[in-house]
Amino acid sequence: MTKNMKAIGFSILGVLLIIIGFVLIKAIHEPQRSMQVLPYVCVGIGCGLFGHHLGKIISSMALKNYPDEVRKIEIEQNDERNLTITNKAKAKAYDKMIYVYGAIILAFGLMQIDLMAIIILVISYLFVVFSGIYYRSKYENEM
Repeated sequence: MTKNMKAIGFSILGVLLIIIGFVLIKAIHEPQRSMQVLPYVCVGIGCGLFGHHLGKIISSMALKNYPDEVRKIEIEQNDERNLTITNKAKAKAYDKMIYVYGAIILAFGLMQIDLMAIIILVISYLFVVFSGIYYRSKYENEM
């Protein structure tokens, strides 16, 4: 039941963010440059929170009377084979992302995009690469 309460809370938070976003869209007639995006971010995050957690609520209500099905779903989600497949897919996506991200940074540099945008991309690229190095060394030490 605590999972349901948590999902209900996040759904309510999502609805509140949607409402705040729409109120800000209507209320701000002459938005400052920093406030132009905030209402739309509120609506987007609110829709994501509401939709995701409402789906959890609906699925838990639908499966409430079927404990065997709930157990099967939990086993399927925590199955070692499925976890291995998911981790392999993530690893392949990471490997491809490194090359694509590097190519995008190079292309933006050659197109002479604003230096601040390129610096942000490079910092996020290095964060991902160093995170990969950290976790690889961490897992090597554990095993």
